[in-house]
Amino acid sequence: MSEQTKTHIADYPAIILFWVLFAIILLQFITRYVFNDSVGWTEELARYVLITLTFVGAITCVRKGSHIFLEFLHHALPDVISGKVKITARIISAGFYLFAAYLSIELIERLGYHTMVSLDIPKSILYGLVGICFLSMAVVELYSLITRPIESE
Repeated sequence: MSEQTKTHIADYPAIILFWVLFAIILLQFITRYVFNDSVGWTEELARYVLITLTFVGAITCVRKGSHIFLEFLHHALPDVISGKVKITARIISAGFYLFAAYLSIELIERLGYHTMVSLDIPKSILYGLVGICFLSMAVVELYSLITRPIESE
Protein backbone atom coordinates (compact mmCIF):
# COMPACT_ATOMS: atom_id res chain seq x y z
CA MET A 1 0.00 0.00 0.00
CA SER A 2 1.35 3.38 -0.91
CA GLU A 3 1.59 6.27 1.54
CA GLN A 4 -1.19 8.10 -0.33
CA THR A 5 -3.72 5.26 0.16
CA LYS A 6 -3.04 4.36 3.79
CA THR A 7 -5.63 5.44 6.31
CA HIS A 8 -4.00 7.66 8.89
CA ILE A 9 -5.45 8.34 12.34
CA ALA A 10 -6.05 11.95 11.26
CA ASP A 11 -8.41 10.66 8.54
CA TYR A 12 -10.91 9.11 10.95
CA PRO A 13 -12.83 12.32 11.80
CA ALA A 14 -13.55 12.79 8.08
CA ILE A 15 -14.61 9.14 7.73
CA ILE A 16 -16.92 9.43 10.76
CA LEU A 17 -18.41 12.70 9.47
CA PHE A 18 -18.99 11.08 6.08
CA TRP A 19 -21.01 8.27 7.65
CA VAL A 20 -22.94 10.72 9.84
CA LEU A 21 -23.80 12.68 6.70
CA PHE A 22 -24.82 9.45 4.97
CA ALA A 23 -27.12 8.55 7.88
CA ILE A 24 -28.74 12.01 7.89
CA ILE A 25 -29.37 11.93 4.14
CA LEU A 26 -30.67 8.35 4.35
CA LEU A 27 -33.10 9.45 7.08
CA GLN A 28 -34.13 12.39 4.92
CA PHE A 29 -34.68 10.12 1.90
CA ILE A 30 -36.67 7.52 3.83
CA THR A 31 -38.92 10.03 5.55
CA ARG A 32 -39.55 11.99 2.36
CA TYR A 33 -40.07 9.21 -0.19
CA VAL A 34 -41.13 6.22 1.90
CA PHE A 35 -43.26 7.85 4.61
CA ASN A 36 -44.17 10.92 2.52
CA ASP A 37 -43.57 13.12 5.59
CA SER A 38 -40.17 14.80 5.50
CA VAL A 39 -38.28 15.54 8.71
CA GLY A 40 -37.50 19.24 8.41
CA TRP A 41 -34.23 19.47 10.30
CA THR A 42 -32.37 16.89 8.21
CA GLU A 43 -31.75 19.23 5.28
CA GLU A 44 -30.21 21.98 7.37
CA LEU A 45 -28.16 19.59 9.50
CA ALA A 46 -26.91 17.78 6.37
CA ARG A 47 -25.77 21.13 4.96
CA TYR A 48 -23.76 21.98 8.08
CA VAL A 49 -22.27 18.49 8.37
CA LEU A 50 -21.23 18.70 4.70
CA ILE A 51 -19.51 22.04 5.33
CA THR A 52 -17.69 20.58 8.33
CA LEU A 53 -16.75 17.47 6.34
CA THR A 54 -15.25 19.67 3.63
CA PHE A 55 -12.90 21.42 6.02
CA VAL A 56 -12.03 18.29 8.01
CA GLY A 57 -11.22 16.57 4.71
CA ALA A 58 -9.05 19.53 3.73
CA ILE A 59 -6.79 18.69 6.69
CA THR A 60 -6.16 15.29 5.11
CA CYS A 61 -5.39 16.97 1.78
CA VAL A 62 -2.83 19.23 3.46
CA ARG A 63 -1.30 16.24 5.26
CA LYS A 64 -0.97 14.30 2.00
CA GLY A 65 0.09 17.35 -0.01
CA SER A 66 -2.68 16.70 -2.50
CA HIS A 67 -4.10 20.19 -2.90
CA ILE A 68 -3.89 21.38 -6.48
CA PHE A 69 -1.19 23.79 -7.56
CA LEU A 70 0.40 24.99 -10.77
CA GLU A 71 2.33 21.83 -11.48
CA PHE A 72 3.37 22.81 -14.97
CA LEU A 73 5.24 25.79 -13.50
CA HIS A 74 6.89 23.53 -10.94
CA HIS A 75 8.18 21.18 -13.67
CA ALA A 76 9.29 24.00 -15.97
CA LEU A 77 11.60 25.59 -13.40
CA PRO A 78 15.09 24.38 -12.52
CA ASP A 79 15.24 22.16 -9.41
CA VAL A 80 16.88 24.82 -7.21
CA ILE A 81 14.24 27.44 -8.00
CA SER A 82 11.41 24.90 -7.99
CA GLY A 83 12.21 23.85 -4.42
CA LYS A 84 12.24 27.45 -3.24
CA VAL A 85 8.93 28.13 -4.98
CA LYS A 86 7.37 25.11 -3.28
CA ILE A 87 8.65 26.18 0.14
CA THR A 88 7.36 29.69 -0.44
CA ALA A 89 3.97 28.37 -1.57
CA ARG A 90 3.68 26.18 1.53
CA ILE A 91 4.56 29.08 3.84
CA ILE A 92 2.00 31.28 2.09
CA SER A 93 -0.57 28.48 2.40
CA ALA A 94 0.08 28.17 6.13
CA GLY A 95 -0.28 31.95 6.47
CA PHE A 96 -3.57 31.83 4.59
CA TYR A 97 -4.85 29.05 6.88
CA LEU A 98 -3.90 31.08 9.96
CA PHE A 99 -5.60 34.19 8.55
CA ALA A 100 -8.75 32.20 7.74
CA ALA A 101 -8.77 30.79 11.30
CA TYR A 102 -8.53 34.36 12.61
CA LEU A 103 -11.41 35.43 10.37
CA SER A 104 -13.58 32.59 11.63
CA ILE A 105 -12.95 33.74 15.21
CA GLU A 106 -13.93 37.27 14.20
CA LEU A 107 -17.09 35.89 12.61
CA ILE A 108 -18.00 34.01 15.78
CA GLU A 109 -17.61 37.18 17.83
CA ARG A 110 -19.77 39.21 15.43
CA LEU A 111 -22.39 36.50 15.00
CA GLY A 112 -23.20 36.12 18.68
CA TYR A 113 -25.83 33.55 19.59
CA HIS A 114 -27.75 32.98 16.38
CA THR A 115 -29.23 29.54 16.08
CA MET A 116 -30.01 27.39 13.09
CA VAL A 117 -33.51 27.79 11.66
CA SER A 118 -34.79 24.29 12.38
CA LEU A 119 -32.57 23.30 15.31
CA ASP A 120 -31.74 25.13 18.51
CA ILE A 121 -27.99 24.84 17.89
CA PRO A 122 -25.82 27.97 17.61
CA LYS A 123 -24.26 28.59 14.21
CA SER A 124 -21.09 29.67 15.99
CA ILE A 125 -20.34 25.97 16.59
CA LEU A 126 -20.02 25.48 12.82
CA TYR A 127 -17.75 28.50 12.44
CA GLY A 128 -15.71 27.35 15.42
CA LEU A 129 -15.19 23.93 13.82
CA VAL A 130 -14.17 25.58 10.56
CA GLY A 131 -11.69 27.77 12.46
CA ILE A 132 -10.25 24.74 14.23
CA CYS A 133 -9.87 23.03 10.85
CA PHE A 134 -8.03 26.03 9.40
CA LEU A 135 -5.75 26.14 12.43
CA SER A 136 -5.11 22.41 12.06
CA MET A 137 -4.28 22.87 8.39
CA ALA A 138 -1.73 25.54 9.28
CA VAL A 139 -0.12 23.33 11.94
CA VAL A 140 0.00 20.33 9.60
CA GLU A 141 1.47 22.45 6.78
CA LEU A 142 4.18 23.93 9.00
CA TYR A 143 4.94 20.55 10.58
CA SER A 144 5.31 18.88 7.19
CA LEU A 145 7.47 21.78 5.99
CA ILE A 146 9.83 21.14 8.89
CA THR A 147 9.83 17.33 8.86
CA ARG A 148 9.39 16.47 5.16
CA PRO A 149 12.06 17.75 2.78
CA ILE A 150 10.90 19.13 -0.56
CA GLU A 151 12.99 16.66 -2.56
CA SER A 152 11.02 13.68 -1.22
CA GLU A 153 7.72 14.93 -2.66
